[in-house]
Amino acid sequence: MKPFFSYYGGKYRAAKLYPRPKYHPIIEPFAGSAGYSVYYEPEVAILLDVNPIICEVWNYLIRVNESEILSLPDLEVGQNVSDLHVCQEIKWLIGFWINAANSSPCNIPSKWMRDYISRDASWVGSQLFWSDRVRQRLANQVGKIRRWIVRNLSYEAIHTHTTTHIFYRPTLR
Repeated sequence: MKPFFSYYGGKYRAAKLYPRPKYHPIIEPFAGSAGYSVYYEPEVAILLDVNPIICEVWNYLIRVNESEILSLPDLEVGQNVSDLHVCQEIKWLIGFWINAANSSPCNIPSKWMRDYISRDASWVGSQLFWSDRVRQRLANQVGKIRRWIVRNLSYEAIHTHTTTHIFYRPTLR
């Protein structure tokens, strides 16, 4: 799978540097965009995050069906996410897609995205921003996370035992 959304401090690209999990389920504290779990595609993952927005976006993705993802609206030039007539979780999801690597969803596209959507869409750009290609990718992936669990909890709430794999994000120095 590829990331479901971009998030500040995302671990997807770094996940390949860490060993494949030995135990399942994977428990991913500081989940954010759950880069480690997305990369290794476990049948069950337990995502923990203290940010309720992150938790609600994941809960939406876990329960949404493919056709609903495909029917989500585009963000037109000059339009804000708050202008969309969709539920809050969808606004947050799109808000993460319109400004890469933020710690919270945005309401207006980044200058980079505005420049991209104001000219002909390239294949690369359509993978980076909210677009038909992104919706198709998400629709193709949501079936793989049906058994994932999200909890609005701190990493301190983890009760470890030997049959789980806990992935802690590395500390950067």
